[in-house]
Amino acid sequence: MHDIRILEAYPQIDILQAINALGSGRSVCRFDCDVRGPLGVAWFSQTDETQGLLELRLAARHLATCGRPQLLDFVWMKTSLGHERIYVQCPICRKPFIKLAWKGDWRCRSCHKLHYRRQMITRPFLDYERKLELDRMLRGGRPKGMRQRRYVELLAEKRALSRTVPKGIPSMLSREQRYLVRSAWFATDANPVDLELDWFTVLERHIQQESLNR
Repeated sequence: MHDIRILEAYPQIDILQAINALGSGRSVCRFDCDVRGPLGVAWFSQTDETQGLLELRLAARHLATCGRPQLLDFVWMKTSLGHERIYVQCPICRKPFIKLAWKGDWRCRSCHKLHYRRQMITRPFLDYERKLELDRMLRGGRPKGMRQRRYVELLAEKRALSRTVPKGIPSMLSREQRYLVRSAWFATDANPVDLELDWFTVLERHIQQESLNR
């Protein structure tokens, strides 16, 4: 997997999301892939306003290198609106970023030489995936908490895509282009050992099922 050049194929940490999760008692982040299933677990802790510690443990079946605890430096910078926002420094180039990606260690996209997925696949397929996303989102009507104005905008976007997107899949993606790693934060009071064991139990079942389907 280390030769894949698509950013979304690797675990990513959004520093603002991580700090907000930590503030609400969630310091455990789980990663899973649309193609490969569960990938691993990360623990995040903030030592002070300027530093944080991130440890990532990944399934050896998927990524040969397991993450070691890595100390990350934070910086506060003003946005274009004049508000201060926290950023994390890339350990290699020392530039501030909102997100870092893991590919052997935590770095920015540029230092890992990764490209955004939308740069690697065709527009028809991006539109196709967007239509599927809107179909799922709006299947039961207006989602709870969504403003009516936003709901109307999404309905209009869905109708426009229905007119332009072919009924079949526009073109087949390569397997690596289908890798999409997603993350979810969980409560700190969940036993990290139990959480990890449960995660890898799911992983083993996924691998067994894949073997049966071949």
